Amino acid sequence: NLIKFEEEHSHATSHRLYPIDFEIINSDAPIVFIDDEITTGKTTLNIIEAIHEKYPRKNYTIISILDWRTEKDKLLFDEMENKLNIKINTVSLLSGNIDIEKEDLGNLEIESEIRKIDTEEINIRYLYLDSIFKESISFYSIDSQNNVNTIPYMKLTGRFGIDSVQNKMLNEQLENAGKLLEKHREGKKTLCMGTGEFMYIPMVLSTYLGDGVSYQSTTRSPIHPYDKSNYGAKNAFKFNSQDDNAISNYFYNIPYNFYDDMFLFLERKVSENNMKSLVDTLKTLGIRDINIVIFKGRN
Repeated sequence: NLIKFEEEHSHATSHRLYPIDFEIINSDAPIVFIDDEITTGKTTLNIIEAIHEKYPRKNYTIISILDWRTEKDKLLFDEMENKLNIKINTVSLLSGNIDIEKEDLGNLEIESEIRKIDTEEINIRYLYLDSIFKESISFYSIDSQNNVNTIPYMKLTGRFGIDSVQNKMLNEQLENAGKLLEKHREGKKTLCMGTGEFMYIPMVLSTYLGDGVSYQSTTRSPIHPYDKSNYGAKNAFKFNSQDDNAISNYFYNIPYNFYDDMFLFLERKVSENNMKSLVDTLKTLGIRDINIVIFKGRN
C-alpha cells in the first residue's frame, strides 16, 4: 500500500507516502493537498498520478499560499486532467509569474564566516528526550557512504502518518519537553535550531521555552550571504550534514556573541564523527552554552 513519487527539484527527490487510514484513501472522497508554494506544480502532479494509480477518484484540490506556475505549467494540469479523467482544483492567496532579469551572479561558493574564539570556554551538553517521546518506528537509515544508523525514528513526526488523536498527544509531549528544557536556559536570549527536515517539532517545542527565544533551522539550500541592509542573509555557516557527511548544509544570520545559549534539536542520535563538522561550526558563534537535544537516542 506504499505510494511512491518523485520531487525532481527537491534536495531529497524520492518520497514515500504512508497512509494511516486506508478506509479514507481507498474511497472516492476528494483529496486536498496543502502547500506553502507551488512553483511548477509538477510534484503535486506526480503525487496525484501515484495516488490515482492505486486509489483513483474524481476530484483533487491544491491549496497554497503562493502559486507561481507559468501558462505552460498550467497546461500540464489540463493534460493530467484529460489523461486521468479527473478534476484538479487550485486555490491560492497570491499568484503570479517570476522573470529572471540577470542570471550571471558570479562565484557564489558559500564559505562560513571566519571566527576565532576560545573554545575551551564553551559548554556543550547532550540532553535526551526518550523518556518523554517513547513511541518510535524501528526503521533504520543508510547514508550515501553506506553508514547505517539503527536508532529508531519518532512515531509522531507525521513522516509515517499521524491522526488528530496522536497530534494532540504530540503537543502534550512537546509542552512537557519545553518545561524540562526551559530549566537548562542560561540567559535571556536563546537560539533554538532544528536540523534539516526535522523542523516543525523543534519549532513547536521552542514556543514552550519562555520569552526571548529565536528559532531557525539548518537547511540544504545554499544562499549567497551579503552583509547589506534589506538583504535576507547577512552571514552564512557551512558544515557537513550530521545525517550524511557527504552533503553540505547551512544556517544563516547569527551575529557573533549575540545569543546567551542555544538548543540544537536532532530527531535521532548520530555518531560523534558525523556530528564533528556541525559542532565545530556551532563553536564559532560566540554562544557559551550549547545544548544538543536528541529525541531518540537509544536502539
